[in-house]
Amino acid sequence: MREPIRQYDEHPEHLSYLDSVRGLAVLWVMFFHYINQRFHEHSMAKLASFVFNGETAIFLFVLSGFVLSYKYIVLDHELDIRKFYIQRFLRFWPAFFVAVSINALYQYRHDLSIHNLTDQFLFNKGQFWEEASLFRYSPGFERTPQYYLPGWALVVILSMSFLLPFMIALAHKSWRYLPWMMLAFTLIGINMGNKYVYHIHFALGVLISCWFVRISSGNLRKLRIYKYHHLLLGLAVMLFSMRQLGRINRIEIYGPWYKYWIQTFLGIDFSFYSAIASLIFLIAIIDSPRVRRLLSNSSLHFLGRISYCLYLMHWVVVVAIFDNWNLIAPLFPNTISAVCIMMVVCTAVSIALATVLHYTVELPSIRFSKRVTSKLKPSLIIKKEAPPVPHKHITEKIKAG
Repeated sequence: MREPIRQYDEHPEHLSYLDSVRGLAVLWVMFFHYINQRFHEHSMAKLASFVFNGETAIFLFVLSGFVLSYKYIVLDHELDIRKFYIQRFLRFWPAFFVAVSINALYQYRHDLSIHNLTDQFLFNKGQFWEEASLFRYSPGFERTPQYYLPGWALVVILSMSFLLPFMIALAHKSWRYLPWMMLAFTLIGINMGNKYVYHIHFALGVLISCWFVRISSGNLRKLRIYKYHHLLLGLAVMLFSMRQLGRINRIEIYGPWYKYWIQTFLGIDFSFYSAIASLIFLIAIIDSPRVRRLLSNSSLHFLGRISYCLYLMHWVVVVAIFDNWNLIAPLFPNTISAVCIMMVVCTAVSIALATVLHYTVELPSIRFSKRVTSKLKPSLIIKKEAPPVPHKHITEKIKAG
């Protein structure tokens, strides 16, 4: 007879090792942007992208779904929808606005006259406010972002945050509702002709919250499939790198049958594979005490705390380096040494700028959002239903037995 799942009355309010995971993931995204900003067609850059994989942004979607739902599913906190929305928006937008403004000012650095700045920021001739508003800024729209290209991922996270309370409400009923919801999201995305639908990524994160007790308590290891966990991790690595495999020249991995029936007809994008891989990676991290100990490093925790601002600030540093690459490269003996040393410089400058933005904008915004929501009356509350109380005669039979 299989042993029952061990339950814990208490769980940590904050999973600090996931801060480290988020910080490393953002660092990997920065390295990917750095390598591919100028050298994306070079063979070495394509190989390096297997390590510094751009699909890490997809991993961040699944991680965000888990981290945001953990408090309400595992810890059973009540979710006030109005307060949740206000806190999410004030958590994201102020620092995002500063980052987009810095990128816009850098783009107009050759003409910082009052006339030009008025045209761009007041009369919106460069459509600055479309990007800075956080609502009309996505790869699904026809216009390519002009100032801050990586901001699409932040828009996805914020947009999906608005659906999260409803995912949590379903999860409170049963986690088995979530796969059906993911299927519905997939069909909606296919029929709307929009391949940039990341609903299922957040839903996978919520699914991990539903399974968290079993994973963290070690009961996952009692499942028969667990003996194949190394094989599953290998499969996850392959799934996570499928987009990069497709970028290699002279290797036709995905034939016309796959491209038509899977990508075009079914609308299954590479991000679907990355999402499944991210699910496996996160479960493996939660399940492994050794990995959690490795991630319990104060430097990694700090990197996790500033990770949002690091994502915001690294882009202008990367762009500035390669805008001046013809002046920088001759200072080094060869291209490889220039790329490696300037990557270190890019990392150091980005972390420094992110630290400043974190303490001057992000933290004050978080504190302000808490002050604002603390004064609001409760709105629509989502909470886990208490188990039904057994009828009196059933209770008596149980005690007698």
